[in-house]
Amino acid sequence: MPLLNGLDACEKILKSGSTAKVVILTMHHDAIYAVRALRIGASGFVLKNSASMDLLIAVRTALDGKTYVSPQMAEQLELYSQTSSKELEETMSLTPRQREVLQLFAEGHSARKVAEVLNISVRTAENHKAHIMSILGASSTAELIRCALRLGLTSN
Repeated sequence: MPLLNGLDACEKILKSGSTAKVVILTMHHDAIYAVRALRIGASGFVLKNSASMDLLIAVRTALDGKTYVSPQMAEQLELYSQTSSKELEETMSLTPRQREVLQLFAEGHSARKVAEVLNISVRTAENHKAHIMSILGASSTAELIRCALRLGLTSN
C-alpha cells in the first residue's frame, strides 16, 4: 500500500471510530510486529504460512470479542524480551509522518522521490531520515531498512 502499511491502516481504521474487527494477515514472523499490532488494537494476528488453518479461527475469535494469535507467533511472544520492548517503544514514538518517510526509504526510494511523494523538500526528507535513524539507533541506511522490515513497515 503506498504511503500506508498494514499496521498504520489498522490504526486508522480503529481510531476512526469504526466497530470493525481487524485481523492482521502477515508474512512478518517478528514478535515486535505482533506486539505493535495488538497494542494498536488488532483482534487477530495470523501468519500467512498458517493462514489456511488459522484465518477462519481468527475471524470467529475476533467476532466473539477475543484476540487470536497464530500458535507459532504465540511461542515467539512468550520469548519476547525487554530489549525488544525498548525498540518497540522507540518505533511507536515515531510520528505518522516519520513512519511514512521510513517506509518510503525502506522501499528503496531516494530522498528526492520521498520528497516528491510527500510534497516536502529534499532537505526535509533527509532531516526526517536523520532524526528517525537517531530515534531507532541506526547508524546506516542498511540498518534503517532492516529495522523497518523487522517492524513490518514495508514488505520489500
